[in-house]
Amino acid sequence: MKIKAKNKALSAGLILVVTTLACGLPAQATETPTAEATEIPHSTEIVPPEIETETEAPGEASDLPLPIVYNLAEALVVLDPLDGSEIMRLTAPGLGFGDNGGVSGNGVFYVDSDYTQAYRVGFDNALQELTFLNPDGGYFEGLILPSPDGLKVAQGAVLSFEASGSQVQLKVVNVDGSGEQVLLDQTLDQPLRPTPLKWSADGEALYYMNVIEGIEGYGGLDLYKVNVETRASEQIFPEAGGLVSTSVSPNEIYAARVVSGDPLAIVIRDLAHATNQTVTLPEVYKQAWQMVWAPDDSALLVTLGQGMWETDAYSVIKIDMASLAVTYLVTDDANLMRAVAWQAPGTIWFNDRDGTLWRMDAESLALTRVATDAWVIAISR
Repeated sequence: MKIKAKNKALSAGLILVVTTLACGLPAQATETPTAEATEIPHSTEIVPPEIETETEAPGEASDLPLPIVYNLAEALVVLDPLDGSEIMRLTAPGLGFGDNGGVSGNGVFYVDSDYTQAYRVGFDNALQELTFLNPDGGYFEGLILPSPDGLKVAQGAVLSFEASGSQVQLKVVNVDGSGEQVLLDQTLDQPLRPTPLKWSADGEALYYMNVIEGIEGYGGLDLYKVNVETRASEQIFPEAGGLVSTSVSPNEIYAARVVSGDPLAIVIRDLAHATNQTVTLPEVYKQAWQMVWAPDDSALLVTLGQGMWETDAYSVIKIDMASLAVTYLVTDDANLMRAVAWQAPGTIWFNDRDGTLWRMDAESLALTRVATDAWVIAISR
């Protein structure tokens, strides 16, 4: 499906510019935005632009950056990733929190609130029940990640818990249920779920991390890349002492993960050269998670917490990949604002503790409130 905007400026803004930056020497400079830079405009009204939609062959993906999609009861609201204008609304029966699945080029994948079945709702509002992911109809096992074009879906799960060991599996299936490929099937002493994290740009490989079953969040113990056809696997990050936030950049130039300790740090790995650089974080921060990359891999956003639980305050930092210089987009925010998406180069998206959706101009850092009770569903990577 193609989403065409008649507004010329909107169409131009949605073109994804891809560049590659070399990794330079680290720096520790920090910069806090001024009050003017974070002033919040008053309007919350959404005025959709004039848009026409054209449906072509089933499963065809848009050639534009993936949209922003947020959860609204049993509906999904689809927004332009640059200016936040509403494109369409989709019906999603049984939609829960929307944290198992993702937005792809041909629709939104999700597991229902009862955790019995997975679905794909296309941008033509057609609903597809993905029964092949849970054929027995019992409790849905594992996590799914559609490919960016939505033509395949990966699923990692712990299939059994036995005294002799836990059977774990990672597989890839076409969206019509055909062509199942089991990438990993083994018995482990502990229930470690192989969790799909990102698809390679060519769709020929899958990045995954092992996660202790029953513990959710943004973290894993390690990081692997496995070839879908040959099942050949390479380890990118070794096993850590606990679950840590881990991410791979959109164009697979870098991988990053948190290093626990006092102080915290972020390790940035150049995947082509297998070299690491480290950014050390200020000692006030005790937690780091939810990494969001610039669409051209030029920067990484990380949400930081002070570990105070009920009285916590969040900051969001931006790490420049060329210099490793650190700047602050959000500083010690009591509303717990965190970065959730950065599809179009000019706009960064945030959710706060109440589910309020904000968009930030990537240059001026000006914030605009877009919607309330608008929990963003992650894009497929």
